[in-house]
Amino acid sequence: MSEEITNNDWNIIQESDKVVVVLGAGATISEMHQPSTPNVPPPSDANFLSIAEQCCKKQVDSLWDVFTKLWQGGEAYPLHHQRMEQIFAGTFLKVVQTAGNTTYGRLARELYDELVLLLRDTLYKTTGKAVPEEHLSLFRRIVDRRPASFDVISFNYDCLADRTMRIGHSEGLWVWSHQDGYGFKPTNQFYPKVESTSLLLKLHGSMNWYIPIPGKSRRTAYNANAPIYVPNPPVSYSALAWHRVQKILGHKKGRRVFPLLVPPVFEKATQISGQLGRIWDIAQTKLNQATVVIVWGYSLPVTDYHAEMLFAQGARRSKFRLIVVNLDKSALGRVTEVCGHRWNRWFFRVYHLVQALDEENS
Repeated sequence: MSEEITNNDWNIIQESDKVVVVLGAGATISEMHQPSTPNVPPPSDANFLSIAEQCCKKQVDSLWDVFTKLWQGGEAYPLHHQRMEQIFAGTFLKVVQTAGNTTYGRLARELYDELVLLLRDTLYKTTGKAVPEEHLSLFRRIVDRRPASFDVISFNYDCLADRTMRIGHSEGLWVWSHQDGYGFKPTNQFYPKVESTSLLLKLHGSMNWYIPIPGKSRRTAYNANAPIYVPNPPVSYSALAWHRVQKILGHKKGRRVFPLLVPPVFEKATQISGQLGRIWDIAQTKLNQATVVIVWGYSLPVTDYHAEMLFAQGARRSKFRLIVVNLDKSALGRVTEVCGHRWNRWFFRVYHLVQALDEENS
């Protein structure tokens, strides 16, 4: 059921509205009840390593070897007792601390890079076959009301929202292409050119975005000034797209690429810059202009200061109507606290919001 906090008579979405849907991890987890999805759920902050061990055990074992060398046995920093954010933040701090030490600096960077790869592969193997039924159900009903604009902001690395946008494009619901629908033009050129009418702004990067590694330099998890390549979507979602990425991107033999993911570390200022910084600027503009913001499965972590500023400024500028979809009432309190005004409606699950939209249309 849903809980309507205020007694407003307005429809949830009207023709004149500028709608922004914000997706968090809860939106992905909500899709994992489909028969076609793997039995292993996607990782969360609390269970990252335990999920990774189930689907990428060799990578975890390799990571553990590097970890024990860097922390000399791990007694002071037991890896398996840490949350995902703590693991990434601790390793990132180690990279900074050992920058002047050739041996330990190399190990710290290697561990950090391997963690990013492990995060990417774990997400793919747990979400790669998932069908975005609930995403499609919600997005279809939004565009059925012919709003003035419809855009999506995602804090997820997975490609469920990407698939949703492609399917909706093929059904004629909106115009969207990976050529320009992410808020930037990938370095590799695609034809024919498509001008997307809706944007999918992935603020922490994406599993299917890649940056090249020039020459023989060591790979790095993120380079703010690097060009971003977006390969054509794989024909089959069961195929590991990144195993074929060099061929898709037309790179010369031996040239490497690295996924563009902003790991969950406390300090993101150096990573949210360059091309990704421009995507954040577009997201800010969209929130500043929005009249309806639907926050689905996102709890605005207190450590993500950049996201907090994004929402706080948007709420002050546009005073948008806020709709929260989340099982956790504490997440509701966090989102509404940052936005600085009372929410208009709260729904436990997305299908309750879909039902409410259907009732309005009947």
